[in-house]
Amino acid sequence: MSNFDWIFYTNFYNDIKSAGIDNEGKALDHYKTHGIVENRKTSFDVERYLHHNEIYGETLFNINRNNLSLFSIHHDLIELLIKECNLDKNSKVLEIGCTIACYSLPIIKYLTDGKYYGLESHNDCIRWCRSKILPHCQNVNFRRFIQDKLTIPEGDGISDLDMVYSLSIFITLSPEHIPTYLNAINRVLRKGGLLVFTLFMWNQTTPTTTRTRSLKTTLVKNNGNNYLTNNYNEHALVHSDNQIYKWLEESRFEVRDTIFGSWTTNGQGSLGTTTASIYQDVIIAIKK
Repeated sequence: MSNFDWIFYTNFYNDIKSAGIDNEGKALDHYKTHGIVENRKTSFDVERYLHHNEIYGETLFNINRNNLSLFSIHHDLIELLIKECNLDKNSKVLEIGCTIACYSLPIIKYLTDGKYYGLESHNDCIRWCRSKILPHCQNVNFRRFIQDKLTIPEGDGISDLDMVYSLSIFITLSPEHIPTYLNAINRVLRKGGLLVFTLFMWNQTTPTTTRTRSLKTTLVKNNGNNYLTNNYNEHALVHSDNQIYKWLEESRFEVRDTIFGSWTTNGQGSLGTTTASIYQDVIIAIKK
């Protein structure tokens, strides 16, 4: 059976696991004898899990009620990570700021022979991931990190990574913290590995990114920093594109592509080489 995941099958059903069914042959025999009649699940249904009410339950809303930008991450961005970034099924991938990993489940499922590491600063989210996802996926590891310092835990294979991505984390970082993040990410990426992150950029005027933009939001200054105010992202920092590129260069990254989101346009995203409906700006960089 091509869609029979014996590891999921034995971990999902406690009675099967307690009966000593601990290999593929035993699991398949049990399914043919009992599972079909009892209408048992044979694999991790990501789509159903994503739409299950529990995934958007108390933990998500309690922790992220002020971070509405979390809900602006479109599935196009997940497709971008897999297709445009040439993500292989055996890749080692780290997500910084995974919350409860609901947006990353398609990537976790895609990495059939690889490894997904999720870092999150909130203990409640880590507990959620470990209780809801870890029992059904053998290729995942969830760890806590200190958000301001980005101390990436050593061990557990978090090194020589093929990709690091971070959605809606850089919009919360003050300028003094961004170089710290970039240097820490560089340390765990392999040479030629990719860094993909979303943010809000201002003054997009370099030769490779010149375009006319119709601003539909307001920027205000506070303590010398630009903040986005559009009734949804009052606490989101906006950084100069030139400064972002400078930090990347100093941290030994080369920008491969800049993807402009729809936050300052009339709802139409504009990319360097592709098109997609992505709200925030996206940068894809390569470790030199």
